[in-house]
Amino acid sequence: MRITWLFGNGLDLSYGLKTSYFHFYKYLLELEKQNLITEENIIFLQLKHDFEKHKEDLWSDYETRLGELTTLISEQQIEKFENDKIQIDLFLNDYLKNEEKNLKIDENQTQKILTNSFNQIIKCSRLVDNNQINELIRVNSQSHFKFTAISFNYTKTVSILWGNNPNLLNNFKLNGYPTSYSSILEIPFYLHGTLEDGQMIIGVNDFSQIKNEELKTSTELSDALFKSSLLNQAGQLHLEQFTSLINETEIICTYGLSIGRTDAYYWKIIKERLLKSKSILIIYYYDKTYVNAHISLTNRITNQVKSKFYSNSEATDDEIERIKDRIMIEVNHELFLQE
Repeated sequence: MRITWLFGNGLDLSYGLKTSYFHFYKYLLELEKQNLITEENIIFLQLKHDFEKHKEDLWSDYETRLGELTTLISEQQIEKFENDKIQIDLFLNDYLKNEEKNLKIDENQTQKILTNSFNQIIKCSRLVDNNQINELIRVNSQSHFKFTAISFNYTKTVSILWGNNPNLLNNFKLNGYPTSYSSILEIPFYLHGTLEDGQMIIGVNDFSQIKNEELKTSTELSDALFKSSLLNQAGQLHLEQFTSLINETEIICTYGLSIGRTDAYYWKIIKERLLKSKSILIIYYYDKTYVNAHISLTNRITNQVKSKFYSNSEATDDEIERIKDRIMIEVNHELFLQE
């Protein structure tokens, strides 16, 4: 049985790293003071205008904005636009490398952190969800429990938690189900590259997010902005590996991810897995305004998150009906924290 965790920037933020879109924007302003970046960079200029009006705080907002900014360029300016994006990408790499130095995880506690967090799988807020998860675990209890990590981040946070070498979680059990099989902690997989490999992937999902109608069919622009194109150029078969892992997973958990449109390709793969199997998706969702004061408030957020997944995975009404009861939303459920 495989349980796969998909991690987004929320994990880094929970460990005190200043890795939000807004944090990075403030860093760019400091670089501007040093004349290391100027308003000649089309993207930077527009980011300044954006933040003067309102503060965006999700990386999916930035990626979406890249597609929108194509309305400001012509076909002759695509190369400059790409160069401007490369400049910002490289500054982001530098910024995250420096911020990563502030990461403090007691490696002697990591097994305890993981064990406590993994056990939360069967401690959802709704009993009906727990019953489904327990039944799925029960029918798969006579096999190895494989815990896989897929990081959408570039930092080493997940690697420190998981460990860089294959490892066994000794005596680890879910919900007390006895099994003679080992619980296996697999080496983390960095879907969008790392700070060290020169293959950080930042971009949009597809042509629908390119707002310049005249450039929607531009191969030059798609090569520079489409995540799938960038991943293919990297040549590490990350799309294939992601698809293979999801198709072998019984329980899919997302933590610290916004389920944004710029990652729609991945949500479609997960939707297909749900349709073709009895797999379960648990979305651990954070909302800083949420207070667990009324069932209607919780239900509203749950429906909003589910609707976002349905929309961004392009689920039909029939598909939604088939998978809706196997998608669980846990709001502000803290995980992977050290004492």
